Amino acid sequence: MPFKRKVFSLAVISFLLITGCTGHEKAPTPEPKPAPPASSVPPSHQQTPSPQQSTPGDKPAPINAKNKALVLEIKQRAQQGKILHYRFICGKSLIDSDVHQALGNPDTTESAGKGIYDTYKKQGLAFGFNHGLQIFDIRSYSAEIQKLTYRDITETLGRPSSVNSISHQKILVYKVNSKYQLKFIFNEPISGSTHLDHYSVFYPPAAVNNMAG
Repeated sequence: MPFKRKVFSLAVISFLLITGCTGHEKAPTPEPKPAPPASSVPPSHQQTPSPQQSTPGDKPAPINAKNKALVLEIKQRAQQGKILHYRFICGKSLIDSDVHQALGNPDTTESAGKGIYDTYKKQGLAFGFNHGLQIFDIRSYSAEIQKLTYRDITETLGRPSSVNSISHQKILVYKVNSKYQLKFIFNEPISGSTHLDHYSVFYPPAAVNNMAG
């Protein structure tokens, strides 16, 4: 009997050990599924920017070099009180002894603004003068300068000293020195490609309705 009890006890212990080990086995973990591709569109069908499409970093094309040179020449002449191609000087030249002697009689003469204006249509010129016959404003309407655009002016000369709007026209005013103002006049509405109507070299001290000496 003692021997049988020992055998029975060993059998019970063995059974418990086997059952315990089996109960603590970890369940198999599932294998991870492969991640989906970054894009469901095949590489050959992915969209690429069109060459015609602009991006935020795009810059406008540079302005025409000849136009820029012309604007700079206009400014240089204005600093002397002159317009392109003529020797008349704002604040010094007189309408009768200088302009009339050189160009003859004007096509029209009329009062406007702060003085009187003589207009020469063929030359594309207008001269403003006071009652002392002193010229204070010279305007050019030549075809040469009417090729210039709003963008040509502003990108070459930068921000104007002031901007005025009169009778559906926008006037950019640049103070080129202590004496003279250079004005560019555009017909509204304005965009970067709007062409210049005319420009003016202006001498404020003589723009008075009096007898200037």
